[in-house]
Parts: sequence; C-alpha cells; structure tokens
Amino acid sequence: MRSDQAKKIPLFDLLAKLGYHPAATHSNGDVWYLSPFRQEKTASFKINVNQNVWFDHGEGVGGNILDFVMHLEKTDVRGALHFLEATHLQASRISPVMSPAAPSLFDQAEESKIEILQVKPVFSYPLKNYLKDERRIKPEIGYKYLKEIRYQVEDKEGSKKEFYSLGFQNRSGGWALRNMHFTRAVAPNDITVFENGSKKVKCFEGFMDFLSFLTMEKQDRASSDVIVLNSVSLQANAIEFIKTKQYGEVHTYFDNDVAGEKALANFKAELPGVIIKPFNHLYQGHKDYNDLLRNVKQSTIAK
Repeated sequence: MRSDQAKKIPLFDLLAKLGYHPAATHSNGDVWYLSPFRQEKTASFKINVNQNVWFDHGEGVGGNILDFVMHLEKTDVRGALHFLEATHLQASRISPVMSPAAPSLFDQAEESKIEILQVKPVFSYPLKNYLKDERRIKPEIGYKYLKEIRYQVEDKEGSKKEFYSLGFQNRSGGWALRNMHFTRAVAPNDITVFENGSKKVKCFEGFMDFLSFLTMEKQDRASSDVIVLNSVSLQANAIEFIKTKQYGEVHTYFDNDVAGEKALANFKAELPGVIIKPFNHLYQGHKDYNDLLRNVKQSTIAK
C-alpha cells in the first residue's frame, strides 16, 4: 500500500474497526470521540469526515490517517502502512471536500497551550534523518531555512509534555512545526515571505513544498520573491501582501486537490490585474511538490 492510497481510507471506518464509536456529531462534518490515546470522560478527539483529518485537543496534535496510526502505534510511516494494509479497509472513491465550516488543523493548534523552550540550529539526528531520508530535502537547504524547536504542550488537565520539531518561522514570529509524527503551529499564524527585489513572486502552500522546489532546482534560494502560506486558510494574508507589493506576476505551487483548486480560483478572483500562472502541472499525478520529490529517482536530485 502506498501513502496516497492509505490517506484515502476514511478515518471514520478505521476508528469503527478499532472499536471507537462517536460521542457526538455535527453538521459541518466534525465527529467527536473519547480519545484513543488515553482514558477520559469528556470527548476531546475529533475527526472531520469531509477533510479526513483528526485533531486531539488534549495533546494538541493532529494530522491525516497515517499521522494517527503512527501516534497510536508508536511507529513510522512504513509501520503505519503495514498496519492499515492489515485492516483490509478500502479507500474511499469520493475525494474529500474541504468544508468551509471546519477549521484547519493549523488554526486548531492555537487551542493548545504551546510554549517555546529553545530555538537552535537543526541538531537532532531523528530530525535530520526525517528531513533528508523521508522528505528528501537536501540538508544544506533545509538547515538554511529551518530551526530545531524544543517546546512544551499543556493539555486541558494541565499536564505538560516536551517535544521537538523542525520549525519554519513566519513573518509575525510564529512557527509552523513538523516532525516525524506531528504537525503543529505556534501563534501568531501568518505567511512567510522572502524578498529578493523581484516583480514576480512564487507562492507555495507549505514550507516542505518550498524546500522541495529548491532541492529539485538545485539552488538554495529562489530567483524571485517567495511567499509560503503555511496554511491555505492564510490566503488573504498573501493576497494582501501581493497587492501591497504590486507584483505583476504570481506563480502558484498549490496542492493537486480541491483546496488547491479553490486557492488558485481565489487568487485569480482577488487579483484581476495580476498574471497568475499555476505550476502544479510540474507534479501532476502527485499531491504536492514534496510528494513528487519523494518519488523521483535519486539521480535527479542535487548531490
């Protein structure tokens, strides 16, 4: 089973297979459960059946179905794929639809209390291996843009746990955090901008796609200006910045999914006097730029 196939398995079906049943449902697609990760009396674990994602409010973590299995079984991606294959669950034939009423995981991460303990150059071998071996990012490129973030998460009961992740800082001082198991964000949420004095700007959804572009292009910086959304929910911030800077041309590198299509349509509608050129055809057949990078032959990647 491949990762893209696994991600199409409904979380709702997996939870039912594992014996977990809804405690409450809502019209926007949210379904609440008692957390599979601990004993509790009040449901704090939520999935959204439209997006096929989950978020645990007690621990402040979330992600897709692979993230869920890795967290539940304390395993890696390969182990999660084997686990899902053994369930014999079928991928949904219906593409998940983004629900406007459902907040993104990026936004939900604000609901947990996260305290930054330390910011330093990427040092930990698990993070280095994750960046190089799993994400296939050229290390010297990744180290230029990322930091290792040590942070503390406080749950609803006041219990505190320490974690470490790769961190990508936004223009307002917040962070997009990612490690082998979790995706989190530290407020304030905002876009990240790199200015090179160009009248053109490249716009990426996430920092892994930006770093994948640099790796594939064999360069450590883009020739044009760059905007990284850090979340599709921050499109308005990017559009406002583009208007302020009066860019004449925008190159978009959005995901090949419904959310990416909607983001592109929104850019075209909100920026009528700007040339919008989508470049998602470069990774046609893949969800995003990083998915392409992870599946190309090693010989095509910069040494």
